[in-house]
Amino acid sequence: MHATAALATACERLRGGYHMVKGVRAKRFGATFAVNVSNAYDQFELVFNHTDRFHRDEVSFHARGYAPTGTSDGQNVSGTTNAAAMPSGDPGDTLWFRVTSDGTTLTAKSLKQSTAPSDTQWSAASAGYTSTGFALDGGRIGLQKLTNWPALDNLKIETDRDANGSYETTELIERFTLDADDMAQETPEYDAAGNLTYDGVFQYSYDAWNRQTRITKAYRDDAGNIELGSVVQENEYDGLGRRIVVNITNSGDLHRTEHSYYDGWSQMEVRNGSDITTTQQVWAGRVGGYIDELLQIAHNLDWPDALPTIDNDCEAKYWVAQDANYNVQGVLDASGALVERYEYEPYGARRVYLSAGSNDPLAMVPADQSTRVKISDGFTASQGLNPFGHQGLMHDDASEMVNNRARMLHVGLGQFGQRDPLE
Repeated sequence: MHATAALATACERLRGGYHMVKGVRAKRFGATFAVNVSNAYDQFELVFNHTDRFHRDEVSFHARGYAPTGTSDGQNVSGTTNAAAMPSGDPGDTLWFRVTSDGTTLTAKSLKQSTAPSDTQWSAASAGYTSTGFALDGGRIGLQKLTNWPALDNLKIETDRDANGSYETTELIERFTLDADDMAQETPEYDAAGNLTYDGVFQYSYDAWNRQTRITKAYRDDAGNIELGSVVQENEYDGLGRRIVVNITNSGDLHRTEHSYYDGWSQMEVRNGSDITTTQQVWAGRVGGYIDELLQIAHNLDWPDALPTIDNDCEAKYWVAQDANYNVQGVLDASGALVERYEYEPYGARRVYLSAGSNDPLAMVPADQSTRVKISDGFTASQGLNPFGHQGLMHDDASEMVNNRARMLHVGLGQFGQRDPLE
C-alpha cells in the first residue's frame, strides 16, 4: 500500500476532507479500491454525484465489517443491508471494496484477500448494501475519510457507456505511488510540435493548426504505457480559429453540445444541439471597453425539448464584477444580490463560492462548479451560471482548462497546452 488519496496525481483535495477523482463523472460506474487496515475503527466513504460540499451522495464503510450506510446531502438513504457480507479487517489486513451504479441501483460489496479479486469473485460476492434511493445524476466521484485515513491502493474507476451492465471502459487506475520525498509524480508528454498530449488525467489531440480537437480520459498501465478511456470533449473551429462547437460526452451531468456565435472574438450567444439559444453575453468591447470586459450574462429558462413552448429569449439576466486584471470576481442577480464569487490560484485555477441565500450575502459556500441553471418545469441545465473567470476567459467544465482563444491554458501545470502560434 502506498499512500493516502490526498497525494495522488489523479485526485484533487477539496475542502471538507474530500479527495475527488479528476475528470471522471458518470451515472453508470464501477469503483474498486483496496484498503490496508491500520486501525480497527477505520471509517471512510465513497463519494459520488458530488457538485459541492453540501450536495453529494455517499456510501460509508467500516473496517470492522459493519453494514454500509448511504446518505444524500447529509440525509440517510434507505437500502437493503447485509452485514454478514462485509468482512471485518484487523490491522494489516487488506479489504477490497467495489461500488457499482447501473443508473438506478447502487450496490456495495467487500472482500478480504491480499490480491485483487477477479470479476468472477466480485460477481459471486453478496452485496452488503443496495439502494434505489439515490438520484445518480452523474457528478464527480471520490473518497472521504471519517476517522483515520487508511492506506489506499489500486483505485479503479470503470464506466458502462452502453448501459449493458459490463463496465467495459476503464477511465482511471491510480496506485498512489510516491517517490522518496513522499510526492506523487507524473511526467507530462508532448508531441513534436510542442503540444501537450498527456497530463496524468487526460490525453489531448490536435488538428494540423495545433488546435485542441479532442480530450480523452487517460492513465498509465503497469508498464507505464498510456491507456485511453472515454472521450469527454470534442471541439470544432471556424476559418478564423474561433472555437464554434464544443461537444461534451461521457461526462455524467455535464453532457451537452454548444454552438458559439461571435462578434469578432467576443462570444455573444450559445445555442444547443437543437439550435435553441441557451445563453447570451454582453461585452464592453462593443462600446469602447476591453475585449474581455464582461458586463452581463443572460440565460434562457424555457428551452428544454419537453416544454410545450420554446423560445430564444434569455430572460434571466446576471451582472458581472471584474477586478483590474479582468478576472471575474462575482455574479449578481437583478436585485444586486451576490449569487456567486470566485477566487483564483496563481495560474488561473478558479475556485467557486455560492451564496446559501439571504443569510449569506458574501457567498461563502465552496462549490465544485458554477451553479447549474434551473430551467422551467424543474429541469436543471448541464451548463453553469457563469463559465468565465481568469482574465475574463472561458473555463471548460470537462477539462478545467481555460480557453485563451489561440491556445488553451492548463491551470494545473501553469502553462499553455500549445506553443505560441506567432512563434
